Amino acid sequence: ACSTSEYLCKAITDKAGAQVQKEYGVLKASGAFPGTTSGGTLLCKNILFIPWSPDSRDENSIKSSLNTFIELAFAQANAVGCKSIAFPAVGCGKFNFDPLLIAKYMLDETR
Repeated sequence: ACSTSEYLCKAITDKAGAQVQKEYGVLKASGAFPGTTSGGTLLCKNILFIPWSPDSRDENSIKSSLNTFIELAFAQANAVGCKSIAFPAVGCGKFNFDPLLIAKYMLDETR
């Protein structure tokens, strides 16, 4: 899980500190994704780890997979009592998608 975003996961867990690194290690070892950890040293209560990968580079596939990703994120956030949520620019690293396009699709899905 989080395989295509391993650098993002590492950057987040490094900044969040040892407790989150330990919690993420347990999630990763068990394959319990989507999963939640504490916020650690970050200014948040929880960190949601939700893998995302488009089925193809087709625009409709990207939109559909982002829709599923956003729905999972909101359901998971609601389950742990989050009142706000922030998203990274998924797909803009190894997938090399245009960040503006991803942001547009994600905003469209949150409305």
